[in-house]
Amino acid sequence: MIPAEAIEALIGRYTDNLLRAAYSLGFPDAEAEELVQATFVAYFDGGSRFENRSKILTYLFGILYNKARETLRSQARHESIDASIDAQFEAHFDGEEHWNKLSEELMTEVEKKAQSSAIGERLEECLESLTSTMRMAFMMREVEGYGSEDICTVLGLTSSNLGVTLFRARNKLRECLTSKGIVIV
Repeated sequence: MIPAEAIEALIGRYTDNLLRAAYSLGFPDAEAEELVQATFVAYFDGGSRFENRSKILTYLFGILYNKARETLRSQARHESIDASIDAQFEAHFDGEEHWNKLSEELMTEVEKKAQSSAIGERLEECLESLTSTMRMAFMMREVEGYGSEDICTVLGLTSSNLGVTLFRARNKLRECLTSKGIVIV
């Protein structure tokens, strides 16, 4: 076991050199610091492999460069996977973030029902956030198809008050659905 003082001295002495090397490889601050930490962890985990054939800083640089290569390979692999997934995903939508016609036509009934169900659940959640008058006015107009006179009679509203109530209900629903990731046009 290496004494804590020796560990602190080693880290204090070589951290700046390793950080400069990580920066010179193009790593931003947080990634450079992680790379240096990974270098020290690898050194302490495998410290018995250091045979004093080179300076300790040279040995640490070797570890750092190997860790940097691993990191860059991993990032490139993830970026290429993410890019192809993103491209495939984006191909399903038009410029206004709606399903394009081809994607809609290729959707199975199960996918259509799942999408409809998910939107329905979000709408239910948002309807609960409305006042009872707003919720009833909206449901009577938009879902049940009642006319303004009937809604006003049932809810005891004037026609202008009904207009304001429906306007507010629609806006609150739009805000709520948008905050839940549903695109409203």
